[in-house]
Amino acid sequence: MSIKGQTCDLAKERRRARRKETGFQPEAHREDDATRGKHKRTDESNAIHLQYVELWIEFFIESGRASDGYELEKGSPVPEITLIKEFIRWYVHSTKGRLDPDGRPTVVTTMACAERFFGGFETATGNMIAEADRSEIYGWIKGTLTKQKVIVKMEKEKFNFTKTDYNNTVSSIWTVDDPVFIHGTMKVFLLFALQLYLFTGARVGAFIPRNRHQHQRGLRYKHIDLVLFRSNSSDEPWKIGWRVNEQWLKKNRDPEYTVFGIGIRDHSRPQFASGLLLASIGINQGTLHGINTLEDLAQMRLLEGEDEIPLRWRHDALEKPVFRNVTAQGVQDLPLTTERFCYFLRQNFRKAYYSKVPKIHDIRRALGKKVDGRYGSALVSQLYGHKDGKTYETSYVAHCSSIDTVACVLDEEKDDRHIEYFQGYKQFCEPGLPGQLPAGIEESILESDELAEIRSRISLADATGNKDLQKYERLQYRKTHTLLRLSALTNYRTQWVRDRRDWRVLSGGQKSPDEPERNACTRALALIMPEIGRLAAVMSSTEPMSFDERLLFMKDLQKQCSRDYDVIYLPNESPVNGKCPVASCQEDVHSLAKSSRSRHIHECIRGYEASQLGVSKLDMKFCYECMQWFHTKHKWREHCEHHLLSWDRLHCEVIIYRYTIIRPGYCPCCLCDESLKAEERLRYWCHSKKLRDHIKDTHLQRMKWPTKDPLCGCPRSFDNAHEFCRHLYDVHGLTKGIWQSKRADNEDDEGTKVLDVRGKKRNLQSEQQQCNDERNENCAKKVRTDNHGLAHVFKVKSKSSPTESEKRRPKEIRFCHYQPPRPDPQQYPSENACITKSTHLSFVEDQPSRFESFDRSDKTSASSRRNSIASCFSDADSQLSSHPTTPGLDVIDPRILVPIGFNIEGDCPDYNHEPIQLNALSLDEIETKNEFNDTIDPKPPVPSPANPSRDNCTNEVNDNMSRALKTYFLMPSSNTVAVDDKCEEHRHTQAEPDGYPPCDDQADVSNVRRLLTRAKTRSQPLLSHPDDLGTRKPRRKLTTKEKRKLLELKGQNLTLRQIGPLFADIDTTFLRQSWEDMELPQRCTRSRANRAARRDYAC
Repeated sequence: MSIKGQTCDLAKERRRARRKETGFQPEAHREDDATRGKHKRTDESNAIHLQYVELWIEFFIESGRASDGYELEKGSPVPEITLIKEFIRWYVHSTKGRLDPDGRPTVVTTMACAERFFGGFETATGNMIAEADRSEIYGWIKGTLTKQKVIVKMEKEKFNFTKTDYNNTVSSIWTVDDPVFIHGTMKVFLLFALQLYLFTGARVGAFIPRNRHQHQRGLRYKHIDLVLFRSNSSDEPWKIGWRVNEQWLKKNRDPEYTVFGIGIRDHSRPQFASGLLLASIGINQGTLHGINTLEDLAQMRLLEGEDEIPLRWRHDALEKPVFRNVTAQGVQDLPLTTERFCYFLRQNFRKAYYSKVPKIHDIRRALGKKVDGRYGSALVSQLYGHKDGKTYETSYVAHCSSIDTVACVLDEEKDDRHIEYFQGYKQFCEPGLPGQLPAGIEESILESDELAEIRSRISLADATGNKDLQKYERLQYRKTHTLLRLSALTNYRTQWVRDRRDWRVLSGGQKSPDEPERNACTRALALIMPEIGRLAAVMSSTEPMSFDERLLFMKDLQKQCSRDYDVIYLPNESPVNGKCPVASCQEDVHSLAKSSRSRHIHECIRGYEASQLGVSKLDMKFCYECMQWFHTKHKWREHCEHHLLSWDRLHCEVIIYRYTIIRPGYCPCCLCDESLKAEERLRYWCHSKKLRDHIKDTHLQRMKWPTKDPLCGCPRSFDNAHEFCRHLYDVHGLTKGIWQSKRADNEDDEGTKVLDVRGKKRNLQSEQQQCNDERNENCAKKVRTDNHGLAHVFKVKSKSSPTESEKRRPKEIRFCHYQPPRPDPQQYPSENACITKSTHLSFVEDQPSRFESFDRSDKTSASSRRNSIASCFSDADSQLSSHPTTPGLDVIDPRILVPIGFNIEGDCPDYNHEPIQLNALSLDEIETKNEFNDTIDPKPPVPSPANPSRDNCTNEVNDNMSRALKTYFLMPSSNTVAVDDKCEEHRHTQAEPDGYPPCDDQADVSNVRRLLTRAKTRSQPLLSHPDDLGTRKPRRKLTTKEKRKLLELKGQNLTLRQIGPLFADIDTTFLRQSWEDMELPQRCTRSRANRAARRDYAC
């Protein structure tokens, strides 16, 4: 046999072996391959088409042409064209359109119905409707039905999501209050996703899958290539560049086929720094190989002759999703779905004051316009993955022309600013756009005939005892109420925008109406999460960032992602190892209800601070705006006076964020009453109901209507009390309880009260059947969230005894009361131990000097590269160092007075492992307009001569006990160290001071679990007095040797508490003053690089 024959035989043998290996069977797919055109539609398209076949069957049965059980079978004949037209008319009259005011469907909707029916009929029967019949029906729809006014030729306008719209959206992420709770990691995901769609023009499903494709699709780390490129600037060692591969394109049938890859470079402006965001997400999720921390990335350098360093993902992270689902408990391994992503994206558009919500497709269209103007439409089709080059020209054009006809006629350079306005969403953005209806419209909706009729049917169903009918009617009530509110909100916002713009015209463009306050919660959060204020300044700035500032920007992003949002705590009040940070308590906070954890720690620290200063707990006042404690009336009054000098807040309701009060409630009438003392004007409440009771009992009953003088600082008069209450709801943010009456609009038959909670109705027993005390043992709190994500707490009658387990009442939230530790004189530090005030960054608008630009003219040192943005980033707040979160943090335990070795060049001591550390800051869900379980009263409770009733709630402070405790509390001596409040940074914050001396919130918490009689109260141990610890008078002078030693210790960045034991015989006040007045030498012999590294990364 010839060589050629042998080669052919060998080839046949190899093909035969390959067929055997792959399992080929002849004629196995004969029947399936006989179907023509099967490849034209995907399975999803076929499923949609079959839904219109079901409509055809319904039409056949209802028209009497078939009986129940009729189905289309294979081989069924093609219907006549007249029958198809009748089916189209039946569909049109069965559908209500959304664009037409009369509800008529559009031509596009009707054409889609016909096209889908043709495809579904072919799939179900195997017979294709003739092309001539199809063309006839399409023309009949466009001509005859439109002419007969059966359908309308109307399309939804197409707008582009421009760069201006993008900047407005991303800047509002950290500057405006969230309408619903959004985790910090979710905010970073939203920012990165917007940048990803902005630079790729992809469809939303290309990177974030739908629910049904959650486990198969989505952007994975294997789809991204990350590279460090040499920077063109000498001030930065590298820049990040990355490529993303679009795998899940429209109608893509091969999941392993990557159609197109897009290269993206990082930018120095934070709004477009996609590479920094990607690297931050990778480091936070631990997916980068060889780079575990930000320090590892910052130390990367390119050798001479190298232009890039390719990075890679860990092998076990290649299949993991980049965008993951996030809840209040943290990040999950599940991919983020399109439904959830679009929900949060809509909330952010609401925050950015857009009346018309943009879509991802609008971002895609805007990028196509830019690419078309620079590269032509051919590359747009390549970018979008279009097989037909005409798709972009016909389907991706805004309804406003992009041609500057004036420039064309006059032969001038084009000026398309007006075109971008009419093509973009800026025309629908109005700062201050309301997100809820005013009280007057809410009342009119409740009194509408539709809701009144449904309420009557609910009452009838309740009388008959038909539970199924009750459930159905209540569901209809919620749906109707929601639809009425949405419709009214749309009309109200339209009128609001029109009136606002008319005001500008009438004022000649010189005045702008006042914007409603929409950042009360964000301002409060900025005190607890300092990185929020810094991120707000960075995202609102148009200045480029230096390399050091980018690293600090990444540090703040990582801190937002790593925070624990399950339960948040006030600064320096986080639990240590799951226990109360006060050494004398050490109670496991996880054994308490989430609503009690932060309060427990706050009260324990109140008791500890009081014992440190030798005063009563009733004398301790806490300022929520400055996060400081005060114990003297003089200091507290001065602090309140300083806040009142710059007071401009309108929001007066209690704000609870993830089970913690971050801002108490204030009386707007007291705030504007200059006849009151400063501390009386800034008296606050931690309970919404008590705030409302104070307004009604103290102010409304004494007012004469109509009013002439301003009541709450607003320059307007009111005709009656109800109008004033509605004003408090609309402007000052009080809950609906301030204006909701007990009339028939909120009551059902037989006195059963119905409360509106998140669109649902809850039946409550009548006032006579409820317990008189809202915190009785047999009462619980119902927490529900309304349409805007704000939580409201309502009291409900408990259906089981208080001894039953929590599991039997999963929907009820009960406040678990705790027993604080009794003061132990042996566990408290000596009188020489000072208490240092912790410093916290206030919000950007409160202290604009922190975010103003600094001079950048000096380029000789590394420190000159840090502009205003860099100055906003505190190194102590970064995860790059093990230093405590808050600089100068003092741990409330006498054991830390032992000197601690400190080495600047080495690692800092890990305070987080100490059981008394208070520096872990964590935050959570916004629950504004909430009700808690305490209030602040301006005067001590007057003891009642009668014995307390056993029916009272266990967490009510007993007046007799408060009087007894006050009798035995010792007043502070002259040697008592006061809380230092001279820091001017916090004096300029515009917030509300906290406690007012004898009050429910600041009373002794030892009364929480059980009531004490006067005799039992006297048996409680007394607080130790500083004068009892010794009679030696401390020195107020330092020797030369002591001054040198003090200067050496200050150079080691120690705190005053750490050096206190070394100067035990020195007066504490004098030592503190000497410590603050002492200045370190300015000369530094370290190199510039070492100084910069020490500044940015040293502990």
